[in-house]
Amino acid sequence: MLSNHMEVLHLGRVQRCSRTETKQVLIPQPNVIANYNKNMGGVDKLDFNIRKYRTKIRGKKWYFPIVTNAVDRALINAHTIDCFANKKMSLLNFRREVARFYLSLDYLSDPRNSGRPS
Repeated sequence: MLSNHMEVLHLGRVQRCSRTETKQVLIPQPNVIANYNKNMGGVDKLDFNIRKYRTKIRGKKWYFPIVTNAVDRALINAHTIDCFANKKMSLLNFRREVARFYLSLDYLSDPRNSGRPS
């Protein structure tokens, strides 16, 4: 682990379970590790929510997983903002509402473009 803004030799002490002594022992821990563990929570929650309701469509192009992952991340970020602004809604229901909204749009069923081209 590397850092350019934290001291190298600043060590804290944490408790860990020792297998040989079968009890809790204090071991030194660099401040970089403690800071990483302290501030990693949001990314872990994002990854957990992406895994929970991942878009399960497979494409033949190499960039398709990147696009679906970007859509999933955008949906989870929108859900987080919606939870701050409005009442709490589960992530699954939020994804369903977004899908219902886009399915209800009538831009695909334009009567001028229906039928066989002349």
